[in-house]
Amino acid sequence: MSNQILDFNDPLVAHLDLTSGDETRFDAIATSLLAGMERYCKRRLVKGDYDEIYYDRTLELYLTAYPVDYVIRVFDEHQSAIKITGPTSSSYGISNNNLNLVDGTTRAVTTIDLDYANLSLSDLVDAINNESGWAASVAAKYASRLAVDLISSAGSTPNNLQVWDGFGSYQLDPKRGILEPNRKCGCNHTVRVIWNGGFDPLPDDLKFVVAELITTFFNDIGGFAGQPTRVSEKLDEYSYDLQFSNQFRSKLTPDLLSILSNYKDRYI
Repeated sequence: MSNQILDFNDPLVAHLDLTSGDETRFDAIATSLLAGMERYCKRRLVKGDYDEIYYDRTLELYLTAYPVDYVIRVFDEHQSAIKITGPTSSSYGISNNNLNLVDGTTRAVTTIDLDYANLSLSDLVDAINNESGWAASVAAKYASRLAVDLISSAGSTPNNLQVWDGFGSYQLDPKRGILEPNRKCGCNHTVRVIWNGGFDPLPDDLKFVVAELITTFFNDIGGFAGQPTRVSEKLDEYSYDLQFSNQFRSKLTPDLLSILSNYKDRYI
């Protein structure tokens, strides 16, 4: 099984008489259906590692994937870690795990992958210093931190690149996915949480929903043999528009709606 949602050989879909040639399409459709279910329920359902930023306005953070198995890190501070300078009128930008260095004279752009081979801030500084006209230094306490912990930002140089810090303590309700930082700032405050949560395996009633919707899709297109015309999720060479996924709500019978309603996030 290449998806975490419903096994291709599950008895719930035995009536479809699928063959091995249908498995890749089956997994693509199951993945698309999960996306629709998660949008409807306003939560992540499948177990995995998640890394998200929350705005601590209410002093309670409602994690999108629960039940929570364990919390990996909680960051609640921004600290200057790297000082960077460049050519005249140069600038930088950090986004999507890339650092872009823009030469103000030539407009040449150098891109450094922050997620490359667990790049440390010390390694990142070395990479910056290897670029002509650029220079950087890192605060000793942050030298071994990973470059992916840098905070997305952009600006002119010289400037300071900031890193997530704080390693805040917290109280956790794992069943409902509610995390309450112990530090109360009483202001708009960003908190980064890295955790593992969600269902593994998916509960039987959610598998039933997936199986029923796959059956609906199967019947709509007259089987998986031909290329379906509706597409939007992609897996390997197959992609599906699933107007079906976009019109997810219209495909839910009262029984299926009742099941999903039991999992709907009531905190967002």
